[in-house]
Amino acid sequence: MDWFSSLFFGTGIAHSIFVLTLAIATGIFLGAKLKFKGITLGITWILFCAIACSHFGMTLDPMVESFAKDLGLILFVYSIGLQVGPGFFSSFGKGGVKLNMLAASIVLLGCATAYVIHLLSGEDIAVMTGVLFGAVTNTPGLGAAQQTFQDLTGVSNPNIASGYAMAYPLGVVGILFSMMLIRWVFRIKMENEEEQVSKEKGEAQQVEHYDMKLTNPQIEGLHVRDLGLLTHVTIVVSRVLDKDGNEFMPDAETLLHVGDQVRLVTDKKNERTVFLLGEKADIKWEEKEKDVHLVSQHIVVTKDKINGKQISDLKVRDAFHITITRVRRAGIELLATSDLRLQLGDRLTVVGEKEAVERIAKAFGNSAKKLDAPNLASLFFGILLGVALGSVCRNPSNSV
Repeated sequence: MDWFSSLFFGTGIAHSIFVLTLAIATGIFLGAKLKFKGITLGITWILFCAIACSHFGMTLDPMVESFAKDLGLILFVYSIGLQVGPGFFSSFGKGGVKLNMLAASIVLLGCATAYVIHLLSGEDIAVMTGVLFGAVTNTPGLGAAQQTFQDLTGVSNPNIASGYAMAYPLGVVGILFSMMLIRWVFRIKMENEEEQVSKEKGEAQQVEHYDMKLTNPQIEGLHVRDLGLLTHVTIVVSRVLDKDGNEFMPDAETLLHVGDQVRLVTDKKNERTVFLLGEKADIKWEEKEKDVHLVSQHIVVTKDKINGKQISDLKVRDAFHITITRVRRAGIELLATSDLRLQLGDRLTVVGEKEAVERIAKAFGNSAKKLDAPNLASLFFGILLGVALGSVCRNPSNSV
C-alpha cells in the first residue's frame, strides 16, 4: 500500500498534479450537487476542498505550487479582460467613471479597516492583508499582495495565504446569510426586485414583431427614418406590403402610406404606441411567393472586424439591402438600434433577399465552429504580451 500512501501524501510533480485535480474535481462536483434552498457555493467548494487536503497533509511541490498559482491567476485575469474588453471604454460614458470611483473608494475603505484592526489587535500585517482579500473574495488581490511582499523582502510569506483562507469562507457564507437576513427582515420579493433592476438597466427588453395595416393619417408620406420622431420610441420596419401587393424590404428613405401593410419590430412595452399607427393585420408573408424572395434568418457574428462596431457604421441596408431586426446576446434579446455595438457571438435576426442574407452571413462570419474552437494563438499571444508588459513595469530598469 506504499504506492497509495505516496499518491496522497508523497512528493513530486505527479503527486502535486494529483492533489490539484482532486481538489478541483471534488469542488466542482460538490458545487453542482450540494444546494440549500436553491443556494449553492459553486466553485467556492474548490477552496474548501483544497483546505481539507492541506489539513490532512496533502502538500504540493513548491515549484509546481508557484507555477500553478501564477498560471491560474494569469488565465483568470486575462479571461476577465476578454469578457469585458469589448465594452470597457464605452462603459465610461454610461456612468462608468462614477462606478469606478465608488469601487476604488470601497477598496480604500477596506484597506483602512484592515490596517486599523492591525493597529488595535496587534495582528501581523501580512495576515491582515490576506484577511482583507479573503473577506472580499478577491483572488487577484491576494496574488498581487504575495508578489509585492516577495519583491520587497525577497521571500514569500505563507501568512498572507493563511489569512486569505481563513476569511474567504466567511466572506462567501457571511454575504449569503446577510442577504438572506435582509430579505427576511424587509420582506423583499426577489421577483419584484429583479424586474425593477432589469427595467433600470434596460435589460427587460422583450422584442416583438407586429404585423400592422397603417391607418393613421399622420403616416401618409412619412419616411421610415422619421417613424421614431412621430412615435417617440424605437421601431424597426422590416417588411412592407404596399397597396399594389408589392412586398419589399424598406430602407430609411422609403415612404409610408395609409393602407400599407408592414411588419414592425420593437420593444413589447411599446405595444400601445404601435397600435396608434394602425390596426393588427393577419399577413402570411411566407405564403406570398409571387415576386417575393425575402427570408428571415439567424446569423452569428464571428468576424473580428465586426466586433465593437455600431450597426449604423456597418451600413447594412446600403451595402447588403437587408435589415437587422433583433440581436440576441447572452440570452437577452435586444432591439437592433443604430447605436448598438455588436460583439463576437451576437446572434442576429436579419431580413432580406436570400442572396443578400447569404452575403451578409459571409461578411459577418456566421461560423459557429469558430466560437467552439477559440483562436488559441491569439489567446497565448495576448498572455505573452501581458507577461512582457508586467515584467517591464515590475523592473523598469531592465527595459533599456
